[in-house]
Amino acid sequence: MLYRGTWKPAAEITTLPTLLKELTQQDLEKLTGNAKLDNYGLFELDLYNGSDFTLKEITVEFVVRDSRQEEVLRRSYRYPHEQASRKIDHYTEELDFSIGPQQGWSWKIVGAKGIKS
Repeated sequence: MLYRGTWKPAAEITTLPTLLKELTQQDLEKLTGNAKLDNYGLFELDLYNGSDFTLKEITVEFVVRDSRQEEVLRRSYRYPHEQASRKIDHYTEELDFSIGPQQGWSWKIVGAKGIKS
């Protein structure tokens, strides 16, 4: 097995380095995009990956508020999806909630995992 540039018998390698890393807050700030959510719960996101990671998964948090700006719902969804660094990709998902009249919503990426490019 080739391990860190040297050929070694597989039996000698007890642990392999984890390539998949949690993105730091600084790297999460480099993930930007535009999103929409229709009244039936269909979420669409065009996400630009400005980080140095090939994304393997993102976690998006949704908050729904009523007309008095009181929080009605807060949920996080994990999207396994490969996205290259410095690229825009499209995410579509049908959520298990919908937005009612007089309600507003917001979203943000609260986590992501990837491999350093």
